[in-house]
Amino acid sequence: MKTIGKGRLAEVRVTDTPQFTDERGSLSVAEGMRGIPFDVKRIFWLYDIPEGKTRAGHAHKTCWQAIVAVHGGCDIYLTDGQEETTLSLSHPTTMVSIPP
Repeated sequence: MKTIGKGRLAEVRVTDTPQFTDERGSLSVAEGMRGIPFDVKRIFWLYDIPEGKTRAGHAHKTCWQAIVAVHGGCDIYLTDGQEETTLSLSHPTTMVSIPP
């Protein structure tokens, strides 16, 4: 697990989830409080987003988020109002956990 930035962005975590591969394919797993640093209450996913388009663009002030690019990739722009950074996700075993 690695952190990024300072201040509030220092709470962002980039984690490599375990990968199990055999002749049937690959599987990765993340469990609440063991890879995901919060209790999972809701899951949603995005798909068919045209290249160059933006989804979200808003803050979550009371909930944590865990983001995985299951297929393809995406860039995640993060700011705490003072510091900013962009993370690129391109592999389904990489997860980013973002605090409120």
